[in-house]
Amino acid sequence: MSTESGLGTIAMPSLSPLPVLGAPPRYRVLRPICERRPSDELALLLHPPSGSWVMVRVQSVGAVQEFLDACESSGFEDPALERSPLFDRLRNSGLIREQRAACAGGCSGGSASLNTLILKLVGFCDLACDYCYDYRAETYSRRLSDEVARKAIVDSLARSGPVLKILFHGGEPLLAIDQIRALVPFAREAARAAEREVRFSVQTNGRHFSPATVDFLLENRVSIGVSLDGPAALNDRHRVDHSGRGRFDEIEKALRSNPRLLAKVAVLTTVTSTNAARLLETARYMRDLGYEQVVTVGFSMGASIVLRHAGLIGGVDAAVSVSGPGR
Repeated sequence: MSTESGLGTIAMPSLSPLPVLGAPPRYRVLRPICERRPSDELALLLHPPSGSWVMVRVQSVGAVQEFLDACESSGFEDPALERSPLFDRLRNSGLIREQRAACAGGCSGGSASLNTLILKLVGFCDLACDYCYDYRAETYSRRLSDEVARKAIVDSLARSGPVLKILFHGGEPLLAIDQIRALVPFAREAARAAEREVRFSVQTNGRHFSPATVDFLLENRVSIGVSLDGPAALNDRHRVDHSGRGRFDEIEKALRSNPRLLAKVAVLTTVTSTNAARLLETARYMRDLGYEQVVTVGFSMGASIVLRHAGLIGGVDAAVSVSGPGR
């Protein structure tokens, strides 16, 4: 059995749901899952408590729901489930979650490894987005000291698996680009000493792409995320500076003027009442902006849930698909 889900043609495994006794299942399906129709062609399957969602074609809703029901009723014991591409899509969206194993006598001293370190370099930002979830007057002027940042890196590497991901965060982290320049080689050297690999990323408002900054980020393979809510009329409604002015034009100019940057950057869009009905328009805009390769476009609901579309260039008119939590 196969179905066209808007995520590609999905082979649906033959399923024989059976109750599973003994150990709890490795995965679980988030419930309840509500359906919304942003258009005649697309359906949004949403878990309201977490904000996790996936967008599929309307005609595929039944098949996706059937797959989720089969996962639940079989206790994920059918190997065909995990082999299905649909399983990966739903797990990446967050609608299917991996269960944490129970700890005998509590979880202190457990062996689970750390995989991500978020370094909040600064509390301040030169935008004042009206939906910002991170603004607090008492921390706005603070910045992370080099000593604390280095200690956090060393301690995290001691607790990490083979790869530690370091996210430079803010406020606006590129206002601390000199600190990032110092921390990247420090972290690489510490990772070598710990026999680990370290990977870097930064989420920025897009206002600080000087040639020197772009060169440093690209040469050091720092993954770059830019926050944009769509074309100017959508972006500048909520993403404004401290005087209330939209800054879309300067951000777009910086992206268009640097093809190397444009080819690597990912985009994070916050869904609001302003753009909720125009997400495909936003995705088409990102495509037409001039990306040279398949990139990641994020849609954030409630400014806290990130969803990625991994096939923007070829398939943006088909559907917007999703994955995982983040800023």
